[in-house]
Amino acid sequence: MSNVKIKVGKQKRKVLIIDDDQDICLFLSKFLKDRDYDVDCELELLKGLAFIQSKSPDIVIIDNNLPDGLGINQLSFIRNTLPQTLLIMMSAMVGLKEEALSLGADFFINKPFKLNIIAEILNA
Repeated sequence: MSNVKIKVGKQKRKVLIIDDDQDICLFLSKFLKDRDYDVDCELELLKGLAFIQSKSPDIVIIDNNLPDGLGINQLSFIRNTLPQTLLIMMSAMVGLKEEALSLGADFFINKPFKLNIIAEILNA
């Protein structure tokens, strides 16, 4: 009989960022990876939705204006597909906040945003 010890570590939370702005994806990805999150970015809505269905991320951060559609139109789908996922909508269109929250977003972040806003949401 061997004395094999299996180390069970804390599993990283999976984050999906759906935003067509590569700079935001890179900036936000680095910030989250530095805080021990497993981060993926998709630059198109349909690719993001496919990722959601195949990988079931713990957190989804989605922009509204994407090259192939509006993120706000997919909030109900994301909420119904992954009811336990933290769903964050971000947009420069501040008038979308109430609609986004009513469609299933847990939080709405105005663009441009400061990273401390993301940190506060994730630490809540």
